Amino acid sequence: MNRPLKDVVQESAVIVRGRTGESYSDWGKSESRTINTYTHFAVTEVFKGKLGETNILLRQPGGSKDGLELHVPGAAAFTPGEDIVVLLGPKFAEDGSYDVPGFTTGKYNVIEKDGRVFLESSLGGGEIYQPGKDSQSDSYNSRVPIEVFRELARGGNPPQASEKQFRTAPSAASTAPK
Repeated sequence: MNRPLKDVVQESAVIVRGRTGESYSDWGKSESRTINTYTHFAVTEVFKGKLGETNILLRQPGGSKDGLELHVPGAAAFTPGEDIVVLLGPKFAEDGSYDVPGFTTGKYNVIEKDGRVFLESSLGGGEIYQPGKDSQSDSYNSRVPIEVFRELARGGNPPQASEKQFRTAPSAASTAPK
């Protein structure tokens, strides 16, 4: 489901930026004994909430352990060295890790384009802004300037998008006189 980024950010207690490290799979500590993949994560910035640690473990369901594989559709994938922003769930007492709520939709890749820094949904897709819609209904499914994301994390409202943010030209219908 493509929900407005503002809603997703407001519902998140902790949002951080950092760099991914190595990943490994292991059995969960709970009675369900599922396989989880853990990724080392070095926090470089806290956008929202409080986090007393600079090195944490991200946890996603799935992985390979003891000759068994568990694939979970939608689970975020992490590659060592990625500069990303993640939304964190509460810390799990059983293993000290943090889930990424929403799986892939809770991970944003940090990219630089034309001298500006953006967050791009790990789902990919088109540009995020749709002119003519207010900030409550904008489709934030792909790319947002990092300063807009910071403003959202502080509880502010994003500015209205400009046409030049789009990869493709606006349609004739959106530019036709009314």
